[in-house]
Amino acid sequence: SDPPFIFTKQGRIEIDMPAFYLVPPEDFSIKHPTKYKNLLENSKVATTFYDINQMMRDILSLAVKKPVSQIFKGFEGHGKSLFEKLSSRTCQEAEIPEEYCSCTDGVSSLDPETDSLVRLGKALLNDMNSYLKAIKY
Repeated sequence: SDPPFIFTKQGRIEIDMPAFYLVPPEDFSIKHPTKYKNLLENSKVATTFYDINQMMRDILSLAVKKPVSQIFKGFEGHGKSLFEKLSSRTCQEAEIPEEYCSCTDGVSSLDPETDSLVRLGKALLNDMNSYLKAIKY
């Protein structure tokens, strides 16, 4: 029988990088256009529970009309709010532990000049060229 879903590659990705859905209030984009724009843009970059925690602090700040620094004095925490512009960042920069990083799939780095990679690249190009040669455009 098939292995449980969590032991598949997709299952591991979903465990390491769970989905997070957020539906802001209808008027959020009008009342806070910059925060809303950043929230949309940040859906395209690596985020963590640290970032979500910082965003939750921002939501509390908006509700009580006090700055985050005043509410959480001495408890700055990690991450950056999803309401702030986040750059494209590595797992290390986002404070994602290596064992949960899906960017590298367990590979730290590869030297593009490694003989086996050069041979693999040439073989792939040869296969593609052979395939494309038979196609008439």
